[in-house]
Amino acid sequence: MSPDHPDFFFSSCESQSEKRLVAYLCAGDPDLEKSVLWAQALVEGGADCLELGVPFSDPLADGPVIQAAAQRALAAGVNLEKVLGLGEVLMKRLPKQVPLVLMSYLNPILQYGTQKFATDLASRGFRGAIIVDLPYEEGDVLRDLLSREKISLIPLVAPTTREERLQKIVRAGTGFVYCISVTGVTGPRDTLDPRICSLISRIKDLSTLPAVVGFGVSKPEQAAAIASFADGIVVGSAFIRLIGSAQGDPEAIQKQLKELAENLKNALTQHAR
Repeated sequence: MSPDHPDFFFSSCESQSEKRLVAYLCAGDPDLEKSVLWAQALVEGGADCLELGVPFSDPLADGPVIQAAAQRALAAGVNLEKVLGLGEVLMKRLPKQVPLVLMSYLNPILQYGTQKFATDLASRGFRGAIIVDLPYEEGDVLRDLLSREKISLIPLVAPTTREERLQKIVRAGTGFVYCISVTGVTGPRDTLDPRICSLISRIKDLSTLPAVVGFGVSKPEQAAAIASFADGIVVGSAFIRLIGSAQGDPEAIQKQLKELAENLKNALTQHAR
């Protein structure tokens, strides 16, 4: 791992072996002010890292729950620039400092300007970026720009990733490795692809980066199972569903978000190897 890209989870965990909970929010759902409340609740519940999604009109990797959240955020006028501003606000208001990661599709970044994106991402306090539809083979320019700002470009891999390509992706990655647990879009699943365990093992042979599992993870029992072989989980749709299903009661939503985060984090902790 490059010394310029330390494991940024470490500062928010008591030990490097602690299992991490990465919580995803669609920024600006239903508005930016509420996103601050949701983020505070998730961190109070035990989230070790916050992933802020940039709402996008054509989110090909996202299922209906996050698609609906993106539409609500877009209707509120949220764009990449405002999500960057939200990050800056969160860094000042969160009860403890947790790393912020921005998740976006490539098009909003190209529209914003890649150099300006890298510079502003760093100046607003973000530690990493996930660009869902950026192929590894086309990522050199952004990887270099972000690296100069000490921002991790977090790689995405799946059980279907071929071995030769997996080696290149993981060895070029920084921050953590995002392991997609299913073939398909985001959203809760009852079962996970059994190949995810062997994928984590393959990653561990290639890198010391934390390997976390996302897409389809929503329940404490899934968190417990994953904790036995991976370094953590990413949960998004389960949180977004709570936000979308509640009707105008921010305090109730905060309570539910905090409780779910606590349950997931406890499951990770109690069932860690």
